[in-house]
Amino acid sequence: MCSRNPKIHRCLYCEHPFCCSVCGQDFIRKSELKSHMVRHSDERPYACHLCGKRFKRKNWLKTHSIIHLADV
Repeated sequence: MCSRNPKIHRCLYCEHPFCCSVCGQDFIRKSELKSHMVRHSDERPYACHLCGKRFKRKNWLKTHSIIHLADV
C-alpha cells in the first residue's frame, strides 16, 4: 500500500484523477477538488461590509447579507 491512509490509497488507483491530500476524497474535475479544499482551510476571504462577519465561500456571504435587508 502506497499510503497509510486507505482512502488516499484507494483514490490513487481509482478512475477519478483528482484526490484530496487531506481526507482522500476523489473528484473527476480539478475545479471540484479546488472547491472541496476550502473545507480544510481556515481562510475566510469574503467579509460582510456591514457587520464584518467573514465567510469561506462567496455564496455564504450572499446568503448572510439577506439578514441585513430586514434592518433597513
